[in-house]
Amino acid sequence: MIRSALTRVAVAAIVAVIPLQASGEILAAEAHANSTRLKVANVCPDGRYEGNCSSTEILQAIAFAPDKLPAPEPRCFYRTQARCHVIATGRIQATAMTVVWQHMTLSPPDGPIMEMMVLGEQTETHDVKLIGASQVDGYFSPPDLVADDENLLLIHVPGVRAGSGAGNADLVLKYTDDGWQGVDLSYWAEQVNTLLPQGLSIHNSARLDLREMHASSPVWRDSDGNCCATGGTVQIDFTLDGNVLIASRIALSETTPTGPTRYIEAKPGADSQ
Repeated sequence: MIRSALTRVAVAAIVAVIPLQASGEILAAEAHANSTRLKVANVCPDGRYEGNCSSTEILQAIAFAPDKLPAPEPRCFYRTQARCHVIATGRIQATAMTVVWQHMTLSPPDGPIMEMMVLGEQTETHDVKLIGASQVDGYFSPPDLVADDENLLLIHVPGVRAGSGAGNADLVLKYTDDGWQGVDLSYWAEQVNTLLPQGLSIHNSARLDLREMHASSPVWRDSDGNCCATGGTVQIDFTLDGNVLIASRIALSETTPTGPTRYIEAKPGADSQ
């Protein structure tokens, strides 16, 4: 049972499986990774954008204050010299545990505004153990408790990267009797592209509905730009294979463009007649 396993989860084991995500790339935050330097967009504890900090240093800069949740002026869980603003702080009340989360914006002096999501498990002694952290140059939505039963607890944090491609930056955390683990979301888009006809592809920008284990995505032709997919729509059904999200079936509705993409802007003040 999940409840009986709570007290057996060591902090070191949790740190070893925390998915630290920056601009859509999931990085394993392993305990021995102190010398590993990140090569992706992130805001470091010293406040620098894309600074020379390790994933472990970022995780060690996260500190919870459970006795102040919620608070009129909540303090950022992430200790950084960059300006940090709390968008929202909340709790997920699952059957066997409480998960605390915080959504922040980070404003480094030398880079763009980033968003960060931090999640922690609140124990029976009211301590909070870090279970997941993610940064993105786009935006996050609040966490969703997708599954909650005696065999599986699944939390989905929807995320979108900046740019015309608006790629996925989702974070998914899974809890079983084996403890907390991150769900690998790096495989399903490539898998869908191998199933689509030659010349068609998706750009890892589908909005995942993990309650229904489903997504819908525009389909791009090889000649399309990121802004304008002309190949139709594909419906994707998912399943979990261990800790990997995979596509179990797709349904393609292909379209053929009859001309170039046309952009039509509404005129301010124009009536609808």
